[in-house]
Amino acid sequence: MHKRKFLVYQSPNGEIVKVKMGFSWRAFFVGSLTVMLRRVWLLAGIALFFFLSQAYFQGAPTPSSRTAALALALLAIYAVYMLFCGFNGTRWLTESLRRRGFTLISEEKTRKTASTEAAVKKPAGVASIAPR
Repeated sequence: MHKRKFLVYQSPNGEIVKVKMGFSWRAFFVGSLTVMLRRVWLLAGIALFFFLSQAYFQGAPTPSSRTAALALALLAIYAVYMLFCGFNGTRWLTESLRRRGFTLISEEKTRKTASTEAAVKKPAGVASIAPR
């Protein structure tokens, strides 16, 4: 089996947080929505205003091969954006922890097997945070 790598951070008040390194599935599925709400909401608002004004003045878009191609192109762009969030989610989380005063105290590597995963229990006071 492969080894998992964790970064262990400690807050100024003693809270311990383990961050799994690698691709962030949480950021892949949910992170793009979080980024949209936190960072580029103005751009989303402008795009919505543009669409609604076009629909009001020119009517709703009619289905055609052009609108289908545009929808597929936008879907492909969004898929690339989701991959970008998934690959950068862990880095964004560690930067967020550092900004909030957490310090890196260790790196852990564990071997993932079916038997050890079922047997491993978290010690009290240890939180495992998935990357955003």
